[in-house]
Amino acid sequence: MDGTAKQYAKRKSYVDGQRAVFKKILNRIAWLAEENIHVDLRLNIDCENMDDILNLIYVLQARFDSNKNIVYYPVFVTGVKDKLSDKEKVEFVKEMFRVLANPAKMSINNRLYSFPRSLPCMRNDPQAFSVDVYGRVYNCEHLVGRKDKALGTLKRLSEKINMARLDEPLRDECASCVFLPKCMSGCASNLRMGDAACMIERYMIQAYMEFMCE
Repeated sequence: MDGTAKQYAKRKSYVDGQRAVFKKILNRIAWLAEENIHVDLRLNIDCENMDDILNLIYVLQARFDSNKNIVYYPVFVTGVKDKLSDKEKVEFVKEMFRVLANPAKMSINNRLYSFPRSLPCMRNDPQAFSVDVYGRVYNCEHLVGRKDKALGTLKRLSEKINMARLDEPLRDECASCVFLPKCMSGCASNLRMGDAACMIERYMIQAYMEFMCE
Protein backbone atom coordinates (compact mmCIF):
# COMPACT_ATOMS: atom_id res chain seq x y z
CA MET A 1 0.00 0.00 0.00
CA ASP A 2 1.24 3.47 -0.92
CA GLY A 3 -0.78 5.66 1.42
CA THR A 4 -4.35 6.61 2.27
CA ALA A 5 -7.16 6.63 -0.30
CA LYS A 6 -6.18 9.76 -2.25
CA GLN A 7 -2.47 8.98 -2.34
CA TYR A 8 -3.13 5.35 -3.21
CA ALA A 9 -5.36 6.24 -6.16
CA LYS A 10 -2.86 8.83 -7.41
CA ARG A 11 0.03 6.36 -7.41
CA LYS A 12 -1.81 3.37 -8.84
CA SER A 13 -3.43 5.48 -11.60
CA TYR A 14 -6.17 2.98 -12.38
CA VAL A 15 -7.82 3.50 -15.78
CA ASP A 16 -11.21 3.64 -14.08
CA GLY A 17 -10.52 6.38 -11.57
CA GLN A 18 -14.04 6.28 -10.20
CA ARG A 19 -13.71 3.01 -8.32
CA ALA A 20 -13.26 3.11 -4.56
CA VAL A 21 -10.28 0.76 -4.83
CA PHE A 22 -8.73 1.66 -1.48
CA LYS A 23 -11.92 0.80 0.40
CA LYS A 24 -12.29 -2.47 -1.52
CA ILE A 25 -8.73 -3.48 -0.67
CA LEU A 26 -9.34 -2.89 3.04
CA ASN A 27 -12.48 -5.03 2.79
CA ARG A 28 -10.57 -7.85 1.06
CA ILE A 29 -7.89 -7.73 3.73
CA ALA A 30 -10.56 -7.98 6.41
CA TRP A 31 -12.21 -10.96 4.69
CA LEU A 32 -8.90 -12.83 4.47
CA ALA A 33 -8.11 -12.18 8.12
CA GLU A 34 -11.59 -13.31 9.18
CA GLU A 35 -10.89 -16.63 7.44
CA ASN A 36 -7.78 -16.97 9.61
CA ILE A 37 -5.41 -16.15 6.75
CA HIS A 38 -2.29 -14.20 7.72
CA VAL A 39 -1.90 -10.91 5.84
CA ASP A 40 1.44 -9.09 5.75
CA LEU A 41 0.87 -5.58 4.38
CA ARG A 42 3.81 -3.96 2.63
CA LEU A 43 3.94 -0.18 3.12
CA ASN A 44 5.83 1.46 0.24
CA ILE A 45 7.72 4.55 1.43
CA ASP A 46 9.59 7.33 -0.36
CA CYS A 47 10.37 10.95 0.38
CA GLU A 48 7.06 12.17 -1.06
CA ASN A 49 4.56 9.96 0.77
CA MET A 50 6.23 9.61 4.18
CA ASP A 51 3.69 11.74 6.04
CA ASP A 52 0.78 9.98 4.37
CA ILE A 53 2.17 6.56 5.35
CA LEU A 54 1.87 7.66 8.98
CA ASN A 55 -1.75 8.61 8.26
CA LEU A 56 -2.24 5.20 6.67
CA ILE A 57 -1.01 3.52 9.84
CA TYR A 58 -3.71 5.36 11.79
CA VAL A 59 -6.32 4.10 9.29
CA LEU A 60 -5.07 0.51 9.47
CA GLN A 61 -4.78 0.69 13.22
CA ALA A 62 -8.34 1.89 13.66
CA ARG A 63 -9.68 -1.01 11.63
CA PHE A 64 -7.28 -3.90 12.22
CA ASP A 65 -5.53 -3.30 15.53
CA SER A 66 -7.38 -6.14 17.29
CA ASN A 67 -6.83 -8.64 14.47
CA LYS A 68 -3.69 -10.72 15.03
CA ASN A 69 -3.71 -11.98 11.43
CA ILE A 70 -2.82 -8.56 10.03
CA VAL A 71 0.63 -6.99 10.41
CA TYR A 72 2.59 -4.38 8.42
CA TYR A 73 6.16 -3.94 7.29
CA PRO A 74 7.92 -0.92 5.73
CA VAL A 75 9.79 -0.94 2.42
CA PHE A 76 11.76 2.03 1.11
CA VAL A 77 11.08 2.42 -2.60
CA THR A 78 14.15 2.19 -4.82
CA GLY A 79 14.85 4.05 -8.04
CA VAL A 80 13.64 7.43 -6.75
CA LYS A 81 15.62 10.65 -7.11
CA ASP A 82 15.43 11.98 -3.57
CA LYS A 83 16.65 9.01 -1.57
CA LEU A 84 16.58 8.82 2.18
CA SER A 85 19.89 8.37 3.96
CA ASP A 86 20.37 5.41 6.30
CA LYS A 87 19.87 7.73 9.28
CA GLU A 88 16.65 9.15 7.80
CA LYS A 89 15.32 5.63 7.22
CA VAL A 90 15.97 4.64 10.82
CA GLU A 91 14.38 7.85 12.10
CA PHE A 92 11.28 7.31 9.99
CA VAL A 93 10.84 3.71 11.13
CA LYS A 94 11.14 4.97 14.72
CA GLU A 95 8.33 7.42 13.95
CA MET A 96 6.24 4.51 12.68
CA PHE A 97 6.79 2.69 15.97
CA ARG A 98 5.72 5.82 17.85
CA VAL A 99 2.50 6.02 15.85
CA LEU A 100 1.62 2.36 16.40
CA ALA A 101 -0.30 1.60 19.60
CA ASN A 102 1.15 -1.92 19.40
CA PRO A 103 4.67 -2.06 17.85
CA ALA A 104 4.30 -5.83 17.37
CA LYS A 105 1.85 -5.03 14.55
CA MET A 106 4.83 -4.02 12.41
CA SER A 107 5.98 -7.64 12.08
CA ILE A 108 8.98 -6.91 14.27
CA ASN A 109 9.12 -10.33 15.93
CA ASN A 110 10.03 -12.28 12.80
CA ARG A 111 12.54 -9.57 11.87
CA LEU A 112 14.32 -9.89 15.21
CA TYR A 113 14.22 -13.64 15.67
CA SER A 114 14.29 -15.10 12.17
CA PHE A 115 17.19 -17.39 11.31
CA PRO A 116 20.28 -15.92 9.64
CA ARG A 117 20.16 -15.99 5.85
CA SER A 118 22.23 -18.40 3.82
CA LEU A 119 21.54 -16.35 0.68
CA PRO A 120 20.75 -12.64 0.31
CA CYS A 121 17.59 -13.09 -1.78
CA MET A 122 15.87 -15.11 -4.49
CA ARG A 123 18.31 -13.85 -7.11
CA ASN A 124 20.92 -16.19 -5.67
CA ASP A 125 18.53 -18.99 -4.68
CA PRO A 126 18.58 -21.92 -7.17
CA GLN A 127 15.03 -22.85 -6.14
CA ALA A 128 13.39 -19.43 -6.55
CA PHE A 129 12.09 -17.85 -9.75
CA SER A 130 9.73 -15.12 -10.89
CA VAL A 131 7.37 -15.67 -13.83
CA ASP A 132 5.66 -12.89 -15.79
CA VAL A 133 2.23 -13.03 -17.44
CA TYR A 134 3.81 -14.29 -20.67
CA GLY A 135 5.48 -17.26 -18.99
CA ARG A 136 8.96 -15.78 -19.10
CA VAL A 137 11.15 -16.88 -16.20
CA TYR A 138 13.52 -14.59 -14.27
CA ASN A 139 15.94 -15.09 -11.39
CA CYS A 140 14.91 -11.81 -9.73
CA GLU A 141 11.59 -10.04 -9.19
CA HIS A 142 13.25 -6.73 -10.08
CA LEU A 143 13.80 -7.97 -13.63
CA VAL A 144 10.22 -9.03 -14.38
CA GLY A 145 8.97 -7.38 -17.57
CA ARG A 146 12.46 -6.94 -19.04
CA LYS A 147 12.36 -9.83 -21.49
CA ASP A 148 16.03 -9.40 -22.42
CA LYS A 149 16.82 -10.49 -18.84
CA ALA A 150 14.63 -13.61 -18.95
CA LEU A 151 16.30 -16.98 -18.38
CA GLY A 152 13.82 -18.69 -20.68
CA THR A 153 10.12 -19.51 -20.68
CA LEU A 154 8.01 -22.11 -18.92
CA LYS A 155 7.86 -24.01 -22.20
CA ARG A 156 11.54 -23.64 -23.03
CA LEU A 157 13.74 -23.71 -19.98
CA SER A 158 17.35 -24.89 -20.18
CA GLU A 159 18.62 -27.49 -17.71
CA LYS A 160 21.54 -25.12 -17.13
CA ILE A 161 19.24 -22.33 -16.00
CA ASN A 162 20.85 -21.97 -12.58
CA MET A 163 24.20 -21.16 -14.15
CA ALA A 164 22.65 -17.73 -14.75
CA ARG A 165 22.55 -17.08 -11.01
CA LEU A 166 24.79 -14.30 -9.83
CA ASP A 167 27.60 -15.16 -7.46
CA GLU A 168 27.98 -11.75 -5.85
CA PRO A 169 31.22 -11.30 -3.86
CA LEU A 170 30.88 -10.18 -0.25
CA ARG A 171 31.65 -6.49 -0.10
CA ASP A 172 34.13 -5.16 2.49
CA GLU A 173 31.56 -2.96 4.23
CA CYS A 174 29.26 -5.97 4.58
CA ALA A 175 31.94 -8.24 6.01
CA SER A 176 32.31 -5.97 9.04
CA CYS A 177 28.58 -5.15 9.44
CA VAL A 178 26.71 -6.50 12.48
CA PHE A 179 23.64 -7.03 10.28
CA LEU A 180 25.44 -9.39 7.87
CA PRO A 181 23.63 -12.56 9.11
CA LYS A 182 20.32 -10.83 8.37
CA CYS A 183 20.99 -9.97 4.74
CA MET A 184 24.19 -11.61 3.45
CA SER A 185 25.15 -8.40 1.59
CA GLY A 186 21.62 -7.55 0.47
CA CYS A 187 19.97 -6.91 -2.88
CA ALA A 188 22.31 -6.96 -5.87
CA SER A 189 19.67 -5.40 -8.14
CA ASN A 190 19.29 -2.37 -5.89
CA LEU A 191 23.07 -2.00 -5.64
CA ARG A 192 23.49 -2.05 -9.42
CA MET A 193 20.83 0.67 -9.74
CA GLY A 194 22.69 2.90 -7.30
CA ASP A 195 20.38 2.22 -4.34
CA ALA A 196 21.17 0.86 -0.89
CA ALA A 197 21.45 -2.91 -0.98
CA CYS A 198 20.63 -3.38 2.72
CA MET A 199 17.55 -5.37 3.66
CA ILE A 200 14.80 -3.67 5.67
CA GLU A 201 15.82 -5.58 8.81
CA ARG A 202 18.82 -3.30 9.18
CA TYR A 203 16.60 -0.27 9.66
CA MET A 204 13.82 -2.01 11.57
CA ILE A 205 16.08 -3.62 14.17
CA GLN A 206 18.11 -0.47 14.81
CA ALA A 207 14.96 1.68 14.93
CA TYR A 208 13.21 -0.72 17.31
CA MET A 209 16.16 -0.87 19.70
CA GLU A 210 16.46 2.93 19.76
CA PHE A 211 12.67 3.24 20.16
CA MET A 212 12.71 0.89 23.17
CA CYS A 213 15.49 2.96 24.78
CA GLU A 214 13.56 6.23 24.52
